[in-house]
Amino acid sequence: MNKKIAAFVAGAAILLATVPAFAKVETVPGPWDVNGNYVIDLTYLGVHYTEYLELQQNGDNITGTSLALAGNASPWTIESGSVVDNTVNFLAHFNANPSLHATFTATIDPDGSMNGNWEDVDPGTRDGTWETTDGNATRFEGNHGQYVSSQEDKQGASQSRVGMPVQSQGHTE
Repeated sequence: MNKKIAAFVAGAAILLATVPAFAKVETVPGPWDVNGNYVIDLTYLGVHYTEYLELQQNGDNITGTSLALAGNASPWTIESGSVVDNTVNFLAHFNANPSLHATFTATIDPDGSMNGNWEDVDPGTRDGTWETTDGNATRFEGNHGQYVSSQEDKQGASQSRVGMPVQSQGHTE
């Protein structure tokens, strides 16, 4: 009887050594979601300005209700923009002078923070940098079935690789 128990324990030990239990499998992350409110640090001529940014995202498209300076300054309206891979771009106009436009471009870092550049559109001459100081973009991190279940377009989602193991050949986009 002791030999059978010893053989069972030895077999279990070999099995456990060759198959890691509960190993985390790296999966393909979902697209970035920038919906939300942010505090940003906008720099112009070396001076830092705190601004508030509200973004709405539908698919890859971005709009926003305002990019307003702290206090009572006139807000900016985000007319259009996009999120592609880890890059955010948008065009905004100054509500007090709708002919004044500026473009904003940023990279989304792995932690969801954003940083990049802005510049006036002709005939403007201003430019500078901006980064989020509060608020982060998010992305789906789970398995493929969970991703498909969370999406309105389930057929389209089922064809993506989001949530599949990175090493899987799975679907191609």
